[in-house]
Amino acid sequence: MIVGVGDVSPEGLKAFAFGGSLFLAVANEVSSTTTLYALAPVPEPESWAMMLAGLGLLGQVARRRR
Repeated sequence: MIVGVGDVSPEGLKAFAFGGSLFLAVANEVSSTTTLYALAPVPEPESWAMMLAGLGLLGQVARRRR
C-alpha cells in the first residue's frame, strides 16, 4: 500500500476464526477504532464456472483416450 501525507490508511489488518466463523478486523489509526467484518467462505460464480470447465475438459481427455 502506498500512502502519502494526509492519507488515511488502515493501521492493521487481522484475519481470525472464532466459533467456526471467519472474521477480518481493520484498525484505523486516525480514529483509534477497529471495524470487524464477518467473512463468508462462499466461492464466486467465476470459480464454479472455471471448476466445471476444467472437469469438462478432463472428461473429454479421458473419453478420447479410450
